[in-house]
Amino acid sequence: MRKNKAMIFWFCLPALLSLMLMFVYPVCRTVLMSFFQVESVTASMSDWSFYGLGNYTKIFGSASFLTSMRNMLLIWLVGGVFTLTLAMLMAVIVTSGIEGIPKDLYEAATIDGAGKVHQFTHITLPLVQPAIITVTIFNFMSVWNEFFMALIFTSSESMAPVGVGLLNIINSMKYTGQYGGMFAAVIIVFLPTFLLYIFMSEKIIAGVTGGGVKG
Repeated sequence: MRKNKAMIFWFCLPALLSLMLMFVYPVCRTVLMSFFQVESVTASMSDWSFYGLGNYTKIFGSASFLTSMRNMLLIWLVGGVFTLTLAMLMAVIVTSGIEGIPKDLYEAATIDGAGKVHQFTHITLPLVQPAIITVTIFNFMSVWNEFFMALIFTSSESMAPVGVGLLNIINSMKYTGQYGGMFAAVIIVFLPTFLLYIFMSEKIIAGVTGGGVKG
């Protein structure tokens, strides 16, 4: 068994190293460059000038970027959360007796005198919580990463969401050589979805695979 594991490890090692070179290195370089003043994307590290959090301060001081962040949150809160909450509530009500929830729980609750509302709030909602969280996260990620439709239909910076706002910042900074600020903006936009997955990955997996296994 140990020999098989060792063979699998050495067999997969080149692919893992290639993936790290292709994906991990650019991400690490982008994060590092966001703390420096860089005149060119291809400039060597010896030409970088340490700037600390100056790039991030500059990005958060940009009125257009803050406006795009506010617009994106409004789109998600108003158009996403409200619609999603209403849709999920109706779906849960209709499927309150879904196959994944044992009927014995409802029968025991009925014997104890619990009404339909009490059963819904104390049995159904807790058991379908992973699915609700998963759908909410996917909805947030789809709204947060929206770009092409926003680029086509937004006519002014005051209405641009975060993707278009990031594009505007990149276009303005790359011609002035402020590559550190450009990478800082990229990191700021990237972090919410990354942190969301890091802290909620177990909920996502549980929600996706919850109905895939029967006891």
